[in-house]
Amino acid sequence: MSTKFNIVIEQGATVHFDIPLFDANNAPLEVSTGITAVAQLRESWQSVNAYSFTTSFSTDSSGQVLLNLDMDANTSMSIPPRDYVYDVRLSTTHDVIRLMEGIAQVTPAISR
Repeated sequence: MSTKFNIVIEQGATVHFDIPLFDANNAPLEVSTGITAVAQLRESWQSVNAYSFTTSFSTDSSGQVLLNLDMDANTSMSIPPRDYVYDVRLSTTHDVIRLMEGIAQVTPAISR
């Protein structure tokens, strides 16, 4: 079951989220080769148009594996301010899981 977590994206700002990854026993997840991630936001689940995050993996100083979600300032500036739905999916050679989902509130940029 995915984690429900609402996020705020400031229009025109660089966006970065680090998500710690855990297995079903709440132990830090070991990311092997072949695991991929995708994260998108849309006006609604049936919307054709999507805004995507760039995904990558890193490890913090304690060895915890992190999923990194990034969006550059130009991309976030192109998103009209309103509420969206988003999710984050992880895929391995055997499984696909929805890691997170929620509302992504895009707040308007004033300074341009």
